[in-house]
Parts: sequence; C-alpha cells; structure tokens
Amino acid sequence: MFFFDNCQEESERFMYNTLIPKIKEIKNAIESALSNPPPIKQMLGELRLNNVLIKQREGDINIFSSINNNLIEKVWKSMKVNQIIAKESAELEKLGLHKGAILRQRLLLLEKIENSEPPHKHPLEGFVSEGFLELEVFKDIKKIVN
Repeated sequence: MFFFDNCQEESERFMYNTLIPKIKEIKNAIESALSNPPPIKQMLGELRLNNVLIKQREGDINIFSSINNNLIEKVWKSMKVNQIIAKESAELEKLGLHKGAILRQRLLLLEKIENSEPPHKHPLEGFVSEGFLELEVFKDIKKIVN
C-alpha cells in the first residue's frame, strides 16, 4: 500500500462522514422550507423584515386586482433558499466544497422555484386585465445599513 492510497481512503471517509451529512442536512432544511411555506400573511411579514420589496416599474398598477399569492410565495421561497445557503456556505467551504459548486446549486434551486408554475398557466393569469405591468423585486440594502 502506498501513502497516496491511504490518503484516498482518508479523503473518502472524510467526505462520507462529514461533507455528505452536512449536504443532506442543508438539503432537508431547504426541502422543508419549500414544501411547508407559512401562510401568505406571514410570508409578507418575513419579506418586510428582510427588506425585500416588490415595486411597480412600468404600467398601470390598477390592472392588478389583488396581489398574486403565487408571486409572493415564489419571492419568499427564493429568499429562504438564499438565506439557508448563505448561512451554511462558509461551513461547506471549510469542509472543502468549492464556492462555484455552491453557487451553481443555489442558482439551480432558484431556477427551479422560478419555473415551478405549469407552462400553460402564467403566475399573473386571472389577476391582470387588459394592459401592461412590470414589477421589480429587490432587497433594499439602504434600510439594512441604517
């Protein structure tokens, strides 16, 4: 047996005993948050607490008969994924996971949330009459600093 063979075994043991359980823990936290969202009112409260804003960019806001719960849920889920990954990414990097791999997984999860609506049904369907409306979703950093 060569020294490098032993290193390979140690590396595999480390991944199996340390990295993989941590990844499973994060995966379970994300799946739990995404599959058990709170009521819309609580989501809106959490979005406000985290300074996440939804603003009209263009068009007539009056064509929105009410705020679309699906849109709020998607924004909340995106915020939750970002929070969980941001909280755990430093530890994953310490365990040897490359920053780029973490970023790719985050982007894949966010894309999955964005595309969760069936292709035949637009998230604003039934809420928009004739006209045009463009919304912007962002985090107000100025409020966080002050």
